[in-house]
Amino acid sequence: MIVVTGDCLSSGHEMLDKELWGGEYKKRIQAWRLNADINVKERLQKVYDTYLRHDQKFERINRKDSWVRDAFAQIKIKELEHPHSWPVHLGKKIHRDVVNLAQEGSNFNLMMDKFEKFMLTNKIKVTHVIHQIPGHWRTTIKADKVGHFRMKHIGPNILTFDTVWHNFRNLIQRPEGARYIVEEYKKILRQPEYFNDTIRNCLARNRHLEQKYQYKTFYILTQSITKKCLVNNEQVLHDDLKPFAWENFESGTDCPITMDYVDYMVDLVGSVID
Repeated sequence: MIVVTGDCLSSGHEMLDKELWGGEYKKRIQAWRLNADINVKERLQKVYDTYLRHDQKFERINRKDSWVRDAFAQIKIKELEHPHSWPVHLGKKIHRDVVNLAQEGSNFNLMMDKFEKFMLTNKIKVTHVIHQIPGHWRTTIKADKVGHFRMKHIGPNILTFDTVWHNFRNLIQRPEGARYIVEEYKKILRQPEYFNDTIRNCLARNRHLEQKYQYKTFYILTQSITKKCLVNNEQVLHDDLKPFAWENFESGTDCPITMDYVDYMVDLVGSVID
């Protein structure tokens, strides 16, 4: 068995958006790239309206608040996108079992938690692990200090909310919601080695698991800056995937969305599977 971890570059995220939006897609994508919030809201609403609203099993959900419908839409689109991810296509091409744990918006620490939990319960021999390390500056914090304790997975894009108006409001009000998240992320940024140490700790965790379960590890780096954290002759298949993919393949708001990217990744990873 082969196991893959990662973020949207491996999860199949956005692979169905062209089909979902049809002729509206090109117009929508321009607006979404300027405003990620609009993208998320419109996308989840479209998914719900297309796949769930007219399903009798969701008749009661139709009357619930939008955040409830969004939660079900999020589950549905991940379920639909998963078969289009490159790890699934890799398994089909080489006729091997491939488990894809990749999750859009994740970070390396989150992925290692998920991977370790999987290994504790898995009964099938894992021979190869592909860790696509997510963006270097991604992390997890509590979403809101005033009652919403759901963990929020964030990265540098949260700083788009760090505006003059944002900082002025913080002078007269306790930060809440997005303003609180921004302030917490800025605190982390003031810790010079926080992200480097997090990645190094995750690499150490994998070395321990590698010895325990006797599998081979290969890394794919989303950003080249992560290279400085690799100090144990780790085997790297790509050291700057995000910029490379953005330059060479058609992308949506954040991720490649075409089969030529899938084929590239299948060939890249397939070349090291013995």
